[in-house]
Amino acid sequence: MISEQVSQRCNQCGSTKIVKNGKSASGKQKYRCNDCRSYGTVNPQVQYTPERKAEILRAYQERSSLRGLERTFGVTRQTVASWLRQAATALPANLPTAEAQAADVLEVDELWSFVGSKKTNAGCG
Repeated sequence: MISEQVSQRCNQCGSTKIVKNGKSASGKQKYRCNDCRSYGTVNPQVQYTPERKAEILRAYQERSSLRGLERTFGVTRQTVASWLRQAATALPANLPTAEAQAADVLEVDELWSFVGSKKTNAGCG
């Protein structure tokens, strides 16, 4: 009799020393790696296509809030935040900048707020 043993591997380090460690809310088996101590499912499903991910990130660039993206696209804020962190690490460390010249005009807008006393004036009224 021929028996074939299929062992699962850790997604982080590739180790075969993984153990079952509970189930997710959707009922999928969770595992923990004894070598790198990572935790998660062995074969996670990729739920967002690269096109859908790019569409959501473009909507974020158009100044949609994370909560707005969550409501509109049904993607969690944590997922979008992790995509943004991944995109930030892909940026070059030193971006070229233009130096200001003496003839350049800079405009600075200010937000001014003043809260006065709430006491009523004795002379009014």
